[in-house]
Parts: sequence; C-alpha cells; structure tokens
Amino acid sequence: MRCIKHVLMSTLLFSIAFLQFGCSQQSRTFYDSSLDGVKQLDEAIEKLQGRDRLILVQVGGDWCKWCVRLNQTISKDPELLKAFDEQFEWVHIYYGKENKNAEAMKRLDNPTDLGFPVFVLLDNQGNVLRKISTGGFEAGDGYDKAKLLHFIKTHETPEDVAMGEE
Repeated sequence: MRCIKHVLMSTLLFSIAFLQFGCSQQSRTFYDSSLDGVKQLDEAIEKLQGRDRLILVQVGGDWCKWCVRLNQTISKDPELLKAFDEQFEWVHIYYGKENKNAEAMKRLDNPTDLGFPVFVLLDNQGNVLRKISTGGFEAGDGYDKAKLLHFIKTHETPEDVAMGEE
C-alpha cells in the first residue's frame, strides 16, 4: 500500500510540475498588431545596408490559422529556420482589424489581394521584387518542407516550377 501511495504521489507531483512548465512556456507570436509596418521595413533595410541579402516580408496575423501553421512549420524545423535566417531578413507585418498597416501595404504593392499569409520579396533597398501567394507551398494541413527549401534556394515558387514543366 505504501508503494502505491508513493507512486501516486510521484505521478501527481510530476503532473503538476509538467503543467506548470507547460503553462509558463509562452508560444511565440510572430505578428504584433501594435507595430508600425513602415518602421519594420525601414529597420530591415537599414540592417541590410551594404549586404547582398533579400528581405522576405510575411504579411498576416496570428488570427489566421495558415499564418500560424506556416510560422510553426518554419520555426520548428531547424533546417528550414536556418535556411530562412541565412537567406533572408525575415519580417512579419501584421494585417488585421486591429491594424491594417495601410502605408506599409502601399509600399509592398498591396499584397493582401493574394490572401494570407502572403510573402513579399524585396531587395536590400526595399524595392518589391515580387508578391507570392503561399498557397502553393501548402500540403494537407501544413506546408511542404521541400517546396519551401526550393523557394529559399532558388526564389522559385511551386507555380514557377509548374510553368517550367509545361
């Protein structure tokens, strides 16, 4: 009987500790509705002064399940995250009812017509190179790692690849 009490007490203590640890861990949010998108763009451009690197702007919000899934796919995969960090200055600009970041959207050539999330690829001076729907990277309930890696390395989207096969 004493052994059973010991096991039950240990299990209870472990469960409480696990729940406390789990609750204290905040999941990372990528979008902040309080930020000024123009300022975010200017900071990214300034950070890249003299560097031959591209800016990848991701427009969306934590209200969008596909935005959250894309961020989770990238941030939880060390290979993808490293590739994104090495290739791009990755910027998340919030778009939603709390803040439509109208001036930033204007600078980004109004990408919201492509849905959410949407990528906008910029040169290191902030010039829009292209707007990219992320729908082509989707696979099931998530995103296709191979397609994302191909995009990172070549800047070709799944649509570009499909057009090249015709």
